[in-house]
Amino acid sequence: MYKIRNTSTLVDVGINGDLRFENPDSLTAAGNIRTLLLDTCNRFSNPIEKEINIDTTKPNAIAIINDGVGADEDETLSTTTLLGNWLVSTDINSNIAYYEYAIGTQSGDSNVVSWTNIGLSNSFIASSLSLLQDTTYYVTVRARNGAGLFSIVAISDGIKRTSVLPVELISFNGKMLDNTIALNWTTLSEQNTKEFIIERSTNGMDFYTIGTENATGYSNQKIDYNFIDNEIDVSIQKYYYRLKIVDFDGTFSFSPIVVISINTFKTNEIKIYPNPFKEVITIEFNFSEYKNSKLVLFDNNGKIAFTKTITIPSNKTTIELNELIHLPKGVYYLNIFDNETSLILRTEKIIKQ
Repeated sequence: MYKIRNTSTLVDVGINGDLRFENPDSLTAAGNIRTLLLDTCNRFSNPIEKEINIDTTKPNAIAIINDGVGADEDETLSTTTLLGNWLVSTDINSNIAYYEYAIGTQSGDSNVVSWTNIGLSNSFIASSLSLLQDTTYYVTVRARNGAGLFSIVAISDGIKRTSVLPVELISFNGKMLDNTIALNWTTLSEQNTKEFIIERSTNGMDFYTIGTENATGYSNQKIDYNFIDNEIDVSIQKYYYRLKIVDFDGTFSFSPIVVISINTFKTNEIKIYPNPFKEVITIEFNFSEYKNSKLVLFDNNGKIAFTKTITIPSNKTTIELNELIHLPKGVYYLNIFDNETSLILRTEKIIKQ
């Protein structure tokens, strides 16, 4: 049916309109518009026509979105890269034109990566990012159809940027030997570990590098390391040491700090075993003089889990800590203090199994 029109006209779309239906599929038009002209002599032009595509329906919602490469991942060790994938959306009327994704630090946000068109791919790799430790990142995805309509957004459950020590350090201690300080440490396992950088300080705050020891790299066995610090000034009362543990991708963590007193630690010796332990841990002291000491055990969150004050005579003494039997399994840090000087005689990481 032809209708008289002006140079341009509006065509009603919908159930009561001139074009009532959407495209039945992406290959079939919703309708056809044909037009012709009538001149002043009442002669008609040849008609011209155009197929019209109509799609007023959004694409189907994306059912599943995963953080990571395949199945959904909750944590990542990467400091620069995030990945995501999802089930494809469909649109029977005009097909999917492309997908967009965004990344934010809150659900639905795009403050890390703004909306990015990735064509018809249902996965992405976002690189050259600066991911923050202990921060959760959320991926948001939407599909756009051929009519320009977007699907309802799909949001991932988030992936957390975490860090794991490249090595499981179970002990780190030192002692005075003549005019040198011998440092010893033991690893229980290593993964991708490149090296140990030995750092020293005279005030416990400002550390500088004094040496490097190559790590084994990959191991599931106990490995012992040692380092001798030959540049000791005996006029300095205390030295502070720590290990910078570095893996091959540049990730690093620091060990607990070991404090060595030049004057009082020459003949003092402390042994802690077994480590890891299940119920009871034994501490063996061999002091050259009487000491009033305090044991403080911290959990992995830095909270005090146990304290005990002990008196140690000037000879070899062994004590058993039966009180630790009720502690939950996990990682702890045992500090042994000299109560009179507040000097930390020993700091050791212990593991309860």
